[in-house]
Parts: sequence; C-alpha cells; structure tokens
Amino acid sequence: MAQIQKLPQELIARIAAGQVVERPASVVKELIENSLDAGAKHIRIELESAGKKKIVVVDDGIGMSQEDLSLCFLHHATSKISDISDLLAIQTFGFRGEALSSMCAVAQVRIESKLPGSLAGKYIEVERGIITKTGSVGMPTGTRVTVSGLFAVIPARKKFLKSDTTELAHCLQVITEIALANPQISFTVSHNKKIVLELPSDQTILERVAHLLSDHIAENLLPLSIQSDHFFLSGFVGKPQIGTQSQLRQFLFVNKRSVLSKEISQIVKETFSTLLEPRSYPAFLFNIHLNPELIDINVDPQKTRIKFLIETEIIKELNSAIRSVLEQANLTYEQRGNNGFYDEFLMDPGIAKLVKESGDGWNIKDVELATGAEVLQIHNLYLVTQTKRGVLIVDQHAAHERILYQEFLEKFEKERNDAIVLSEPIRVELPVAEAEFLKTELAVFSKLGFVITEEISQKKKDQTNFLVKQIPKVFKTRNIKRLIQEILHDSVENKNPKELDVGTHRTLAYLACRTAIKSGEKLTPKQRKRLLEKLQQTEGKYTCPHGRPVEVELDVMYLDQLFKRVK
Repeated sequence: MAQIQKLPQELIARIAAGQVVERPASVVKELIENSLDAGAKHIRIELESAGKKKIVVVDDGIGMSQEDLSLCFLHHATSKISDISDLLAIQTFGFRGEALSSMCAVAQVRIESKLPGSLAGKYIEVERGIITKTGSVGMPTGTRVTVSGLFAVIPARKKFLKSDTTELAHCLQVITEIALANPQISFTVSHNKKIVLELPSDQTILERVAHLLSDHIAENLLPLSIQSDHFFLSGFVGKPQIGTQSQLRQFLFVNKRSVLSKEISQIVKETFSTLLEPRSYPAFLFNIHLNPELIDINVDPQKTRIKFLIETEIIKELNSAIRSVLEQANLTYEQRGNNGFYDEFLMDPGIAKLVKESGDGWNIKDVELATGAEVLQIHNLYLVTQTKRGVLIVDQHAAHERILYQEFLEKFEKERNDAIVLSEPIRVELPVAEAEFLKTELAVFSKLGFVITEEISQKKKDQTNFLVKQIPKVFKTRNIKRLIQEILHDSVENKNPKELDVGTHRTLAYLACRTAIKSGEKLTPKQRKRLLEKLQQTEGKYTCPHGRPVEVELDVMYLDQLFKRVK
C-alpha cells in the first residue's frame, strides 16, 4: 500500500475546481454572482461555442484595485468574509473564494477592472494559478472577466460536455434563474456574437416572467404572500394547467439566491394533491427573505442547496397559503378548440375512438382451457394458484386491465405513423432555456411524425418560437402545445422521449379499466386459467396501468414461517 503523501498544489486546485466548475453554466453562474456582489446594474454575458471556447462577463460594478486583482484568483481569497461570525450570516453570493481560483485551474483567465474615478483600469492574465501578464487597460468602471479554453488542460473532463445547443440551454437556464431573482437589473446575452437574450432593467417580476418564460405562464400565475415572524415570502404558484413533467418551472430564491429544496418542492406538490397528475410538478416562483443567520448556504461547493433553521415553520405556512390560494382561485381549464386546453382529467376522445375502432380487445370469456395447475377464485376478486416456489395471488381486475392496456397500446402504436399536415400551423412559445432544449430534440420529434420549424418572435426579437406544421394523425384532437412540452420535459429529465405522453397514457388506461372484468365478477375455471396464462404473456404484467400490483407470490418459506413450521 502506498504511503500517505501531500498532493501537489496544482492537483489540489484541479480537484477543488471539479467541485465548483462542472460545465460552462457553472462559470456563468459564479461570474454573474460576483457582478451582483459588486453592485452591478447592467451585466453582459458573451458566449462562444456555448462557453466551451470562451465566456465573457462584463459588469458596471464598483471594480477592483490592482492589489485586489493580484489576490482575487487565489484559493480561498475573498473580501466577503473575514471570521466565523461572517460565515454564519452570509449576505453575499460568492463568499468561499473558490470560483475564480477554480476557473484559473482549468482555463485561461483574464480579469480587467476599473475603480470609479480611476484614469484607467488594470488587468491580469492567469493560467494554472499563476499570473502570466499584468498591465493597464482603457475601460469604463466595472469588471470584465474572460474565461477561455475551458477544460483545455483536462481533456478527460472536456469530453463529458454535451453539444453546443445543450450547453447553451444550461447557461440560459442559469441566467433565467438569476434574472428572475433580479428584475431590476438588465442582462444582455450573446452567443457567437448574436444576441439571444436582452432584458431591460426595472421590469416588474411578471414582465420578466413573461419575457423569460412566456406570456401564457405569466397569465396563469396566482400571487402568493406570507408574512411570518421569521420570514417574508412573496411570489406566485402556477395553475394546474401549466404544471409540467419536470421541475424546470420551479424557482426558489432565498435572499435573492437561486437554491434547491426538495422539501419545499414536495410540500407544494402534496398541497396540489389530485389537481395534478402523479408525475406532474406544479410551477412556482418564491422569493423568501429572512435573517441570514437562519440559513446555512455553506452546504455544497456550488451553493445550490440550503438548510433552513426554521424549515418546519416555512413548510407549514407555505402549505396553508397555497391551499388558501387554490381554494379561492378559478382553476377551470380554458377551452380553445382542438388545440386548446382539454380537461386533463378526462380521456382524449380521438384516441379513444381510434383504439375502440381497431378492435374490441381480448375477451376473457372466449377462451379454451389449457393444461396446468388448478386456479381458485376467492371472494370473486382474487385468483389463487400454485407455483414452483409457493402460491400466486392475482387481482383479476388488475390483471385483465394490464392485458387490455398492452393491446390498446399496440393498436395505438400501429396508427401513430400516419401524419397529417395542418392547414394552419400551431405556434408554440417556450421559455428561452426550454427553446434551446427543443432545438436539440427536433430530430426526435421528426421521428415521431412531427414537422416543427423555428420562427423569430415578432414581439420579442431575442426569442425563438416554433411552428408545428405536421402532427401524427392520432394526435389530431390533442392539445399539441402541451403534448410537445410533455415530450420535451421527458427528454430534459433523461426519460425516453418515445414513451407515451400523459394524455395518451391516461386514455388507454381509462379504456382498459372500463373494459376489464370487474372485482366481484364470478369466473368459470376456464376463464380463470386463461386469464393467468394471458397475463404471463403480457409485457409489464406486474402492475396495472395505474401502478397497483397485479400479482403477489408467497413462497413456501414464508408459508412455513406463517404456520411456525420453521423459526
């Protein structure tokens, strides 16, 4: 076994960098937060190759002196804390002194800065933690940081980066989060010298939501406010119709810092209860303001997770406030014709008609007896038979339901290849980050039978909308906008985008449930036996379409223990 030895400083720096700098979006986040700490009112972000080649962040903050420049890139060098008491009451974004040092360990960094009233700015260039060049530069008050060749010195890390479009989407998601928390600050974002996002200063929060997410989302937000003894919360919770299959539309800010909280996300979902599908997430935007001493943001290097000293109080108040807002709001789904909002709790009539017309489904009563063990029926509800290992108990309704669901699914898949060209294209407006993700998935949608093209928004020149010109015939009665969002969010969450969307799944499950034999229905010995045989041949036989168990096996060892034959 090798002896313990102290690691070289360069290796230590790269290990630390791996905790802070995961991808270009990590660099963008840290640099923007530094600009906010410097009191910037206008922030410009320039990206080349989605930040993999170059990231430039320019602000009009207070700037740094030559002395500060020579120290700012050193590991654990910061102006934002000086003792333990500061660490327990953090009021700034970057406080660890890790961001710039981590960037310098994995990229080439140039920092230019000018103090108010100075004749000229100063700059340093740093590579592998060492200053390689210094000098003066003409520039306005503020700071400009250029990070070039990210991970060039660590090719193994660089190869894990995704395509430019995907990395740009991650950068835009980070910028979206920060911009939503700071609507009074202007942001300009360019990619390969083309402006992709331009946010004016002094927008209201709803104006910024409309700009960054969409007018539709802004129109379906319900205002929410909580004034407690220890915290103040303001923001919005979304109506059920803008719930999604991912958590991309959940924004939580604590003292203007974008953070994640599984507990808060869970309590919001639980409060919505049956207003949402089990796999859907409600949209929300919460700003929580409280004494810094009541939180711990020093939980992980990227400072995205947080601990609340008063978590129980926050969750209790939030649950009560959301419940009150939902009870008072009109949550009726809007009706807008074939491509509007159908009631998501009803099955889609077009899909139901298609499946029913293609056949009646497997009928349990048209069967022949096969050889095998005897099958008993208990309380006209459960089927019981012997297996090699013990006893199998089957819920007869759930079993037939699963068989029918798989048949309906196969019929649906056969028909979905037929496409229709829309007489009038459907315009889809998405949040800027989601729009970038969709660009990466257009090929997937094409394989599913969609034809989708890009269109520059007439209202917001820095945004791209999409025109849906062709759809699979089976979706002709569906809400196409929502369908595209569901498939897209599945892809973002690394799920198989070819899986059924929520509406289709619900319709097929509903049909299977209504068509299947019922609990309490008496079956002949032939019918019982054939049902179990058919179930064994069915894919996904272990649960019904709603997730309930179809069969439970009790092995002989369990029975022996039950009857105390063994200890």
